[in-house]
Amino acid sequence: MFKQINKVQARKLYAQHIPFIIVPANMRPDSQFAVHMKPGWMDRNFNNFYNEFCFYNCSNKEVGRYPRFYVEE
Repeated sequence: MFKQINKVQARKLYAQHIPFIIVPANMRPDSQFAVHMKPGWMDRNFNNFYNEFCFYNCSNKEVGRYPRFYVEE
């Protein structure tokens, strides 16, 4: 089961190295487009990561133009 969180909550989890999921808006968190953020990957600035994810993964109406964040319950 997944619970949707907002960008501010995701930024806090990122700073604390707590895993979360980021996906394009029209995709499900259990799809192949989901990125499961792991603590070892969180060594960069959140804003840089967010901008790169949006540029490469949220580029059209089919997948969505913005990301959504989830945590597993």
